[in-house]
Amino acid sequence: LANEQLQSFFNNHIFAMELAEYAKEGITGKNITYENNQPLLDLILLNKPLGLMAIVDEEAMVPRGTDSSMLEKVHGAFSKHKDYERPRGNEQNFSLKHYAGKVTYQVEGFLEKNRDTLAVDVIGALRLSENALLKELFEGNEGQEKRAANRAKPAARRRLDRGESKKNLRMSMKKARASLQKKKKATVATLFKVSLAELMVKLNSAAPHFIRCIKPNMAKTAGVFDHDLVLKQLRYTGMLETTRIRREGYSYRPLFSDFVKRYYMLGFQIRAEPPATGASCNTILQKSGLQGYEIGKTKVFLRYFHVDELNEKLQPIGGAATVLTKVARGIHARAVFAKRLAAKRKQDQLVTQFINFVEKNGAGTRDVVVSLCEEDDRRPKDFWKKKEEAPPALAERAYKGKKTDTVTRKGMQRAASVRWFKEVEKKKGAGQDDGGGFAGWFFGVITRKEAEDILHPKPSGTFLIRVAESRFGYSLSMSFNGRIKHFMIDQDKTGNYVVVGNERVFPTLNDIVVHHLRYPVTDEGDVLKFPCAVDGPRQDLQELDE
Repeated sequence: LANEQLQSFFNNHIFAMELAEYAKEGITGKNITYENNQPLLDLILLNKPLGLMAIVDEEAMVPRGTDSSMLEKVHGAFSKHKDYERPRGNEQNFSLKHYAGKVTYQVEGFLEKNRDTLAVDVIGALRLSENALLKELFEGNEGQEKRAANRAKPAARRRLDRGESKKNLRMSMKKARASLQKKKKATVATLFKVSLAELMVKLNSAAPHFIRCIKPNMAKTAGVFDHDLVLKQLRYTGMLETTRIRREGYSYRPLFSDFVKRYYMLGFQIRAEPPATGASCNTILQKSGLQGYEIGKTKVFLRYFHVDELNEKLQPIGGAATVLTKVARGIHARAVFAKRLAAKRKQDQLVTQFINFVEKNGAGTRDVVVSLCEEDDRRPKDFWKKKEEAPPALAERAYKGKKTDTVTRKGMQRAASVRWFKEVEKKKGAGQDDGGGFAGWFFGVITRKEAEDILHPKPSGTFLIRVAESRFGYSLSMSFNGRIKHFMIDQDKTGNYVVVGNERVFPTLNDIVVHHLRYPVTDEGDVLKFPCAVDGPRQDLQELDE
């Protein structure tokens, strides 16, 4: 009975919560139905007309009432009730259809258990107990002074008073019988109904939360799941009924903001920002083709299957988003790779330029060292000994390739410059004309003084470019307004040519001449006009061409 009452309370509470939520949002709940067990509770608990427990109490008060007479009255009162089932034949039982299933009750001993009374002789003996609690419970106080006096007498004397004790017991039983007749004792059914009513008053005044405990198996063994046992528990605790109520209603109730945030792509453009309103939600649902939903004041009310339908419609969008993400990540990865590849190639170029620079600048040093070694090999073994005794004076090199017997540092630098031109610059076509010969303005390794001597009688604008003697590079010398001007021509790390002091770079040495035939070298207007021509054999060029 208690479980039946609690189940009724649970159903009413859940159903009331559903209806309250619908009323709050302006939604009708007329389509929701649930199995109401109130008729069965009325069959058991009502007093007018008499319910089952009222009939049991009434029959218990009748002096000659029996279990059989009680059963006949119950059959007569409820045989037509939908939740009552009468047995076939004369079996002493009846069945009730509870929410958890049909339960059969055997009526043997019903009245005696309902009366729940002690025998008169037991009550009379307890009334004479020396225990203060028992004496108070059963209203016993007679013979107290005599019992106190008997405790003070010796044992032999107390044995002589047994007759008096029996007399006291008979008197106590008589008073107990009279007390029972005067006072109407409540039955077990009555006390249970009162206790149940008090419990329901407390539950109705509280805010209950329901916790259902499910046993996976009866053996208390880990990892064992008894499906039949769990299903019975779910049915008996009303969880299946609760689930059915939620399924018949609107089990999914997202707020407008949550619904629009998740499903706006079904009704709007990808970059749209629709407001979180009922109209936006309705647009999404209509374009999705859903039926049977409701729009409340702040929430969208959807059936349990609507969520699966919406998620199914979102799948293509999610797949497209995955593809777009994959493509975007690919583009980003390729851009990063290209950037790193460009940096790597630039680094390789810088390394190559550095190696070329080292090779170019190291070649002259190597040539100097090789020349020194070769010169040392040609010297006699006692050369240094004679040098210490009488060191000879160093002779200066004369123009037109006149070599002295003494190899100076300047001579070694000249050899390095010649070798550099042959191995590097000549292959690039530096100073050569279209026919493969040297241009009229190009000179080999000559000194600054020799260049000035050649240009001094020439008109203003006459120029020549010579191979530098002390470095790997060139010098531009020109006659301008009665004086001789000299400019250094170097190469940057990429191999381009530049006139030191100017920012413009040229891919070839010849391009410098072509450019400055039209534009001055400096702001003074010093334009190249006439290539410097020298008559006779050119030993400086023969040295480069050997």
